[in-house]
Amino acid sequence: MATLSEAASKELLRGYGVPFADERVVADAAGAVDAARAVGLPCVVKLNGDGIAHKTERGLVRLGLRDEASVAAAAEELNAQALALKEAVASLEQLVG
Repeated sequence: MATLSEAASKELLRGYGVPFADERVVADAAGAVDAARAVGLPCVVKLNGDGIAHKTERGLVRLGLRDEASVAAAAEELNAQALALKEAVASLEQLVG
């Protein structure tokens, strides 16, 4: 059975009135920094994509990012890890919130 991305899952649940914190889906470190400016610091950066479950256990979440440099570094690190996951997953993005 396929797993929806976190962003797609939240979009589905929003249709039923479930609220979530503000977040953005971005493709790269520059987008992550822009998203962090929009949602505010500190923030969290996670790898997001169909089939990516159990992100915390797999080391695909960065918490408590307090400045733009740490957001950019976390995004670059997760994008590097995404290259290893890309064969198993069709769509990889980052979720900042």
